[in-house]
Amino acid sequence: MAYVFSLSAECGNLRESAEKFTNYFQDLTLTFADNLEIRCRSNVFHDGENNCWSLVNPTGIIVSGVDWKPELCKTERTSEAGFLLYEHLKYAPPFRYAIVGWEVDGFRESSEFDVNDLQNLDGLVLSQEFCERLDCFSTFEPFAPKYYWRPYHGEKWQPVD
Repeated sequence: MAYVFSLSAECGNLRESAEKFTNYFQDLTLTFADNLEIRCRSNVFHDGENNCWSLVNPTGIIVSGVDWKPELCKTERTSEAGFLLYEHLKYAPPFRYAIVGWEVDGFRESSEFDVNDLQNLDGLVLSQEFCERLDCFSTFEPFAPKYYWRPYHGEKWQPVD
């Protein structure tokens, strides 16, 4: 079984929106505090509600296959990668909601959101439209213009010891 660390963003039902988002992250280089650099790959996929998603994968932060680098899968590295991805997300093309973490590809379809779930999704970023729909302004903080979030505190789980 593969475990994948990524940024997953739902961009609505227009493929063009997801492609713009994906292109923004394609070949992005994440530069860590110790000057280690990792390139990102991204792609578009559709969910069961016919909405388009962008999935951004930092190369090597995966448990499986030839790209796997165990030292990159430790909580310290994945947390730093997460913070770097969130910083870049602040300036991304429009999206409806996004999250960073292990196994977050297509983590929720838009109809599946429940206000009670929101308390358990640290790092969840919602567009203003989604925040209004879910009436979550009292529990979310500003992230970037027209976006709100439950702050990301880093990763707590790692798939390898």
